[in-house]
Amino acid sequence: MLKCLTLISALLLSGTAYASDSGCFASGEAYMVAKFGSAYRDDENLKMRKQRYGKQDYLLASDTTSGTNSPITLLLQQPGKGLCEVLTTPPVATLKATKYDKHGRPIAFFAKDQGTTSREITYKWDSSSNQFRADGCKEVTWTKSKSATKVVACDSVLQ
Repeated sequence: MLKCLTLISALLLSGTAYASDSGCFASGEAYMVAKFGSAYRDDENLKMRKQRYGKQDYLLASDTTSGTNSPITLLLQQPGKGLCEVLTTPPVATLKATKYDKHGRPIAFFAKDQGTTSREITYKWDSSSNQFRADGCKEVTWTKSKSATKVVACDSVLQ
């Protein structure tokens, strides 16, 4: 009986995540349900689409409820793990790949939000964690047609 319950528990858990890696999912659907709940299908602001950067395909998930700036998550298929979160931004207006490896896969991204005071974040690939990590952050303040840029701690931007 205990073996049966253990097997059933393992099967139920495997539908959402693989192994002990809580950032990996069996599918895009499993990610969206885990992140937003099963009612996400009824919310036109919760979107997932295929996005290609260089020669790498990702699933891009976003919640566009806030309008111009929205959080973005990139998920990448990883052998033996499933579909894994590799980059999650705070609300941003743009996300673009800025540097590629010799195989055409992104190794750096640049994200920026909009506003009188905007934030710019540079992400770099961290091969030890198989994720993009914030590597540099700036705050840009506009007064009339002039801008002032200052380097800030990424912790303050990512919260």
